[in-house]
Amino acid sequence: MPALKKEVITDTLGTVQVHYLSREVSKWWNANRSPEDTPTFCGWYWVRGKQEAGPFQTRSAALRDAYYRFVLHQEIPRMYKTEPPAKVIRAARKHTTKAHYETRAAP
Repeated sequence: MPALKKEVITDTLGTVQVHYLSREVSKWWNANRSPEDTPTFCGWYWVRGKQEAGPFQTRSAALRDAYYRFVLHQEIPRMYKTEPPAKVIRAARKHTTKAHYETRAAP
């Protein structure tokens, strides 16, 4: 089953373009950008005219963000209104190990 309904994808792609920025292109851009340009990161982006947002980890996340913004004209629903409950934070910390940090590449 797809993450998003076909109508959501169709309506959203009628409004925005969704692109993937590869690591190679991101590295090239960051190496050749002028000092006042913002660095880029690899991932999925939506583009609408001069507006863009990203990077998103998945294409469906980029589509979902654009769908709420431009098709429904509302903010994306949030899981929590403020901070997550302490119980959720403790559980996340418990499952995070040193290995998670060691495998990440430094920016």
